[in-house]
Amino acid sequence: MIHVQMIRGNYSMINTYQNCNYQAYRRYVTKDVQYIESAKQRMGNDGHAAVDKRLASGTLLPAEFAKYEPVCQTLDAYKPQTELRLGIRENGEPCGYYDADCWINCRVDVWCEVPGSGLIVDWKWAKRREDPFELRVNALLLYARNPELRSIKGRYFWANDGAAGELGSEHDCSDVERTAAELDSIMSHIENSAAMNYWPKREGPLCAYCNVLDCEFNKHPDKGNGRDNDHAAAGQRDALRSTMEVQRGGSQS
Repeated sequence: MIHVQMIRGNYSMINTYQNCNYQAYRRYVTKDVQYIESAKQRMGNDGHAAVDKRLASGTLLPAEFAKYEPVCQTLDAYKPQTELRLGIRENGEPCGYYDADCWINCRVDVWCEVPGSGLIVDWKWAKRREDPFELRVNALLLYARNPELRSIKGRYFWANDGAAGELGSEHDCSDVERTAAELDSIMSHIENSAAMNYWPKREGPLCAYCNVLDCEFNKHPDKGNGRDNDHAAAGQRDALRSTMEVQRGGSQS
């Protein structure tokens, strides 16, 4: 049985759990599925790394991402902090991103702070979908680090929209007590799933993008090319090794 304290929460895990409990279990609990990076994801990861280096150290943007220079120049004026790795304990106290008792962690792409307030900017290379909850989670952890904050706004930057990317809607993320209550409720559901070891599968449109290839509902293009047998093969290897260890112990007694 897996205890919830072994599961460190973050927005990606929570979002996955809400879409499909079983996928969250495989990705974040057993961690036995292979990450499959698509060409679009690779482009997004490369772009994210490029703008981070540009803002953090002034490194010139590669030619394919040079169109984002104007937004970088705008952010420069606010002395942005980039790639902040933050964590909180279950009691709301700040902690390290990797601490053993970390309850929720996050990475803040860009944080621009002035006394008492600040702006979160989150780079997105995916299809536009304004979900402020991820920004609100970031805001909660920023507030834990600096309780003097009174106003926290958040905006996504949609890199694939327009000629040079577009800023999304402005979201007020200041109500950190509400966010904390929502996180507590969601993590309680995850704790129940762990306590009962009950992670039901949920068929839906996102099955076409899921990397749990051995699920019967999976519709990923890579399903059936042999990768979906990896999990079963690993299980067989573990079973054989376990048997051989028992046999080895018996022969030595």
